[in-house]
Amino acid sequence: IHDGWGYDNLIEGLKPDGNGSWAWKSGPLKEAIESGKKFVVLEEVNRTAISQALGEVFSLIEDAYRGEENSITLRSGEQFFIPTDVVFLMTMNTVDKSTEEVDDALMGRISAVELPPRAEDLAEMLTANDVPIQTRQKIAELFAEILNIYPMGHGYFAGLRGSVTSLEIIRYYKARVRPVLSNFLGELKASELSKIDNIVDGMFGSE
Repeated sequence: IHDGWGYDNLIEGLKPDGNGSWAWKSGPLKEAIESGKKFVVLEEVNRTAISQALGEVFSLIEDAYRGEENSITLRSGEQFFIPTDVVFLMTMNTVDKSTEEVDDALMGRISAVELPPRAEDLAEMLTANDVPIQTRQKIAELFAEILNIYPMGHGYFAGLRGSVTSLEIIRYYKARVRPVLSNFLGELKASELSKIDNIVDGMFGSE
């Protein structure tokens, strides 16, 4: 899902057909259903007002309104339904302040599973990136400290690969990690950011 996506992007919309006229074009969700997909992934649904983007299809997500007998008429005049065996997997970032709220009507129709960031996941990623064990232990320890003040995803450290030096780690922290923390904490929690800065300096030295 992209910022500002609406019904025209997700379900169907009128698009130029290349011959000087307009025609209805299916969006990715409608195409997935019509092509027989059994699993439909909607990634980062809170990048837009998702319930509005779904339009009249919103009601069909619920189990009680699945199947051909519950077909609805879309804005194009076409009949549409969602088979009973289709599974929707929706992800959303609950930390990013730039995202939209997901309304209670949608939350009440889905089962929600929270997947908080974990230092163990970071360690696995750094292992796959061939970061030496002593270095990745230090980074995982730093990450655990960060999680005490901000639920940062371990993907922010994905750029650390191989035998990175202490200087490279400090530079990476200042360029990739610290700006995110600073944006979240703001001036009112500058002391928390200074605490993390001191931990980085203590672990990896100073330039």
